[in-house]
Amino acid sequence: MSKNLTSDSLLKLLPLLTSDEDSLTLEKNIVVGHTHIQFVRWHKELFFANPGSVGQPRDGDPRSAFAIYDTEKNEIKLRRVEYNIQEVYEAVIEAGLPEFLGERLFRGY
Repeated sequence: MSKNLTSDSLLKLLPLLTSDEDSLTLEKNIVVGHTHIQFVRWHKELFFANPGSVGQPRDGDPRSAFAIYDTEKNEIKLRRVEYNIQEVYEAVIEAGLPEFLGERLFRGY
């Protein structure tokens, strides 16, 4: 049986993911998105992760965030790379999008 997580249901899981208690039970690896915050939380041999955001990060680090998952070794590695934020900012403005969307790229929020 598969279950879909929404932003609301993810918020209900966050206390479990950030606590040091051993109360989290996972049956499979879980990778989520939408929060733009990069993290990985291991529980025994399984993980719950968000690879982050290639653009519009929300964790104070303006670099692009992504993850590399090795299915054979069951390893996930979080990565960050620099990119030309000024160029993307200018594209946001030229597209007629709100300026704050371009400005937040420099701050990572």
